[in-house]
Amino acid sequence: MIPNIFLSSTVTDLHYLRDALRDAVVELSYTPIMSDYGEIGYINAATAAESCYRSVRQCQLAILVIGRKYGNQDKDGYSVTHREFLTAKEHRIPIITFVESQVINYKEVFDADPAAPTWKNFPGMDSPQKTFALINEVKSSDSYNGILPITTAGEAKRHLKLQIADFVGERLNDVIRPVKSEVQEILAEIKTLRKELKPDNAPNLETQKYLRTMRFLLDDQVSGFRKFCEVVSGDLESAVPLLIKNHNFEEFLATLKLEKVIEENRDNFNVLMRGAATSQPELRYASHGGDGWWAAIGNKTIFSKTQFERFSHTYDRLERHLSMV
Repeated sequence: MIPNIFLSSTVTDLHYLRDALRDAVVELSYTPIMSDYGEIGYINAATAAESCYRSVRQCQLAILVIGRKYGNQDKDGYSVTHREFLTAKEHRIPIITFVESQVINYKEVFDADPAAPTWKNFPGMDSPQKTFALINEVKSSDSYNGILPITTAGEAKRHLKLQIADFVGERLNDVIRPVKSEVQEILAEIKTLRKELKPDNAPNLETQKYLRTMRFLLDDQVSGFRKFCEVVSGDLESAVPLLIKNHNFEEFLATLKLEKVIEENRDNFNVLMRGAATSQPELRYASHGGDGWWAAIGNKTIFSKTQFERFSHTYDRLERHLSMV
């Protein structure tokens, strides 16, 4: 099946980017889905906006472009573009997000003084607060939360091809090195645990926490965190007891005797990866994309600040999940 790729953005102000991104999708022999090219069906009982949301659900990948315009707002206060993002997120459709560099610069100023009067009528932006809130919403997502700044159409086109190539490469790795056997082992262990329980007794507290932790890790929404746990612990079976024992991400790393290093500069991170790949201590694993990256090198774990915060947030969610036992 040839994948459908949905392009979501305001139309009136981003033609130069939409056309370039469409060209990139076509050159990759995928099928672009764009409202301004008549590729969304409107002959149904739904509104035009609802037709767009329906089309998002039928795609295998979504591209979100955030510019200076937030777009016309519906009764609920959301623009069509924002709703398309929420639809893709709800249905776990992978999202690649681009933001105009100028908007990122504006947001840095906004974050320094959100209450400044200038934001009530900022030139070129119809709703700055909502645009910046959408960017925050993307960045705080549990998955597909990378943001790529863009300044030119050519740059956007090149970055999109690289992102899709990386995405496809990851999926091929999943095929070449399937994790199905690991999942089967986990399910077998859970089945064994259940058999060991007496039929007339409820699972004890330790068993309940084990099962809850394993179910949490098998959720696709935390696949990045699951991979990290596998790498630093050896496998999920070893990771689960440690996740239950420790109450936050810092404690988890300390128990494994791993040194935490925060590296905010992507170029410095890439230099470290190239060096580790050819020398000791051995590079165990590296992951990088968008605005987050991490690597395990010997007894060190190197994170971007955003990636470390993301894993810490996931760990806090697990703690809350276990507190309900």
